[in-house]
Amino acid sequence: MRWSRRARRPGLGVMVIALGMMVFSPTATALSPRASGATLQFRADQYSSWQYPYDRAIHRAVVVTNTGTSLGEWTMQQPSIGGYSDGSPICMPQPGYIYLAPGASETVACSIEFPASLPESQTWRQGETHSLPLVLSFSQIDPSNGAGLGSSTVTLDNTVTVVAQPPQLLPPNALLPNPNATIRGSVLDASTHQPITGRIDVAVENNEAGWIYHAPLTPAGTFSVPIVAHLRPYFNDWQPYLVTVTAPGYATQTALLRPHAQSTSVVSVRLRRPSAKGQYRLVATIPTGAPTARMSVSANGRYAAIAPYADTAFPPGYVATHASLTFIDLTTARRLWSYPLQGLVLGVALSPNGHDVAAPYPGPHASIDPTGAPNVVELNQAGHVVWNRPVYGDPALATGTIDGQSVSVNPSGAHAVSYSPDGRWLAVGTPSGQLEVINSATQAVRWTAFLRDQVRSLAWSPDGTRIFASSGDSNLYALNAATGQVIWSTYVAGWSLAFAASPHYVMVSAKEGDSIKLVRTSDGAVVWSYPTSETSFGLAISPNESEFASVNTSGSSETTIVFNRAGHVLWTTPDAGNAVAFSQDGKYLLTEEADYADHTDTVHLFNALTGEEIWSAVLPPASTTPAWDHGEAGVIYASRGASTILVGSAENGQVYIFRGAVKPLHTT
Repeated sequence: MRWSRRARRPGLGVMVIALGMMVFSPTATALSPRASGATLQFRADQYSSWQYPYDRAIHRAVVVTNTGTSLGEWTMQQPSIGGYSDGSPICMPQPGYIYLAPGASETVACSIEFPASLPESQTWRQGETHSLPLVLSFSQIDPSNGAGLGSSTVTLDNTVTVVAQPPQLLPPNALLPNPNATIRGSVLDASTHQPITGRIDVAVENNEAGWIYHAPLTPAGTFSVPIVAHLRPYFNDWQPYLVTVTAPGYATQTALLRPHAQSTSVVSVRLRRPSAKGQYRLVATIPTGAPTARMSVSANGRYAAIAPYADTAFPPGYVATHASLTFIDLTTARRLWSYPLQGLVLGVALSPNGHDVAAPYPGPHASIDPTGAPNVVELNQAGHVVWNRPVYGDPALATGTIDGQSVSVNPSGAHAVSYSPDGRWLAVGTPSGQLEVINSATQAVRWTAFLRDQVRSLAWSPDGTRIFASSGDSNLYALNAATGQVIWSTYVAGWSLAFAASPHYVMVSAKEGDSIKLVRTSDGAVVWSYPTSETSFGLAISPNESEFASVNTSGSSETTIVFNRAGHVLWTTPDAGNAVAFSQDGKYLLTEEADYADHTDTVHLFNALTGEEIWSAVLPPASTTPAWDHGEAGVIYASRGASTILVGSAENGQVYIFRGAVKPLHTT
């Protein structure tokens, strides 16, 4: 991740300010030279005490305010953990540009995840206390020319107490130490209302703590489990527990609970016989040569364009040789063509009629570092290049406007691309925060807008009058598609790693891991916000906008979760997910589960309303290619009635197409 975009002359001094245990009221100010006319002031949150392993991550927020008299620009350097050379916190905004008019504020939100951000946490033991100061450094620069004006460093103190042994050191099926709450439940047959005899498994788990316990049932079909109820700092919500009940001959049932301290949470599980079963056969295996991570499907479901991306390292020269844009005919289950991108990209767009494909184009000698591809390429349905347009160095993108003042913007390439509903216009987002709309036939620029930080996700309204963009400045934007004027912006705590749009809603999940939010497209209002300590890896909205799905593989209890329009949980499963999609009629939900330990992928098909699993299949491994971990997105599609299923493996770059149907089961 690139944090600094300009070479600067040496700073004019560093001021270290400890901000731990502040409650957004005391302030501390790092002064820049008075000649600049801009001064940065900090207010930190009050959260500084954490309990491991129940707190899977440290989350902190600092409000930065320009208390000066002129526009100020700062860059946030790579954050660090004091005393830990390998610590790697994640902070928003990304890539770290802060533009503030006099009196304006912005929230800097950070997380330190265990063990990803701090490998040493794997060696911690119960009873230990660790100090993890979060160090943030800001460099002030002249907005007009990029000259350095000074720097300041802010330290947020954090104390982590290890309150339980790591799960791997506990005996098998061990209860949690020092319980303060209870989960109590019953398991009965939904038809007879009688206890079920036979092999029944009741799994109670706290994924964030890495703990699972298989509770025994009494002859009356009841169970009781002492647990630790934990109120999570920063989120101010109780940590979730997932209860999963499986029994032969019954559909698996789950319940998501948030127990409070000194209380008993009661759950009643009624097991039902399966109602349907999927019958599918694999009809095509299409190699793409690189991880399948981005996909766009034509409006009629006929064509799919797939682009590669990964967070993992490759052998020298592999990406340049194998990374390609792949175009598939879903009706015939055939690859029509592949176009060499020679690098990994963060976006792909297929025109609604399927006639044109656009993607960032890294070209020769491209880096896998996602700082934007230099060009954007458009190809027609036959795979021929229509045009190849430079984005990096485009003079129209060299400046932006903040508070009516022009600022210099560093050259960057392309991240995201999206066609208008009529296919006439193509929106292009860049890592430096520029959004450009061009005529897809002539390449004429309609307008450019400046959204301050990287533009990673784009979508058009169905009528083509608005564009919705997720920006690295932690805001979701709605812009007038004809003029580029910002209609509204909504703070969502980061750029959205996962993004889904429908006529009336945009569903987002910030990379920093704050919450899943449903935002109304008409006015930018947050309809509901569901707190989660981990970001979603995939989001989906059903065609009738009645169900909203999220998946992740990060380890929180809500690995696969489906909400209704009011934000209430309809159902959840313990199956992790890298990608999620509703079938085109909204009846079914499809997920891809990547298991990076044994390098296999599993595809799951659920009843979208009840969560009943209808079909699953382990994708066949491809021994001729290496195993990858693309880390943040997947490729998945289900047609109307789920008669055609497409899934791209996160492990080997293969695309699998299944044909079949869902058959009802006649049970008594």
